[in-house]
Amino acid sequence: MDISEYKIVKGDFVELHEITPDDAQIIYNWRTSSSGQFMNQPDGYSLESQQNWMQNRPANEINYTIISKESGQKVGMIAIVGISIQDKNAEVGRLLLAPEFLKASNPYGLEALKICYNLILNVWGFNKIYGNAVRK
Repeated sequence: MDISEYKIVKGDFVELHEITPDDAQIIYNWRTSSSGQFMNQPDGYSLESQQNWMQNRPANEINYTIISKESGQKVGMIAIVGISIQDKNAEVGRLLLAPEFLKASNPYGLEALKICYNLILNVWGFNKIYGNAVRK
């Protein structure tokens, strides 16, 4: 299995696009906004450190921006990490929506999770998904 085949994954309401260096600014904005308050941020977190982080991701993860199919707007991010072909498991995380979508009813986060779960369990045929939940 070659995970690089999954640079774009489409759902009914959103598309997941693998992050590119051009996404660093918007991801930095989301992570430093109210919606990013529970994400891990290293000391001295900056746009430059976000760019460095993006350039040094391991081969066993895919980081996506979530794009609204209706507006074409980037509305958040999500990732599949710790992908283990041998153990047939992966973790879904780094789900973050832009702050303007946190209190509005929309399908963005839920469908992004559904797309990732489908990819892992049904397309790749894995047996287990890991994840963390944070309570405010």
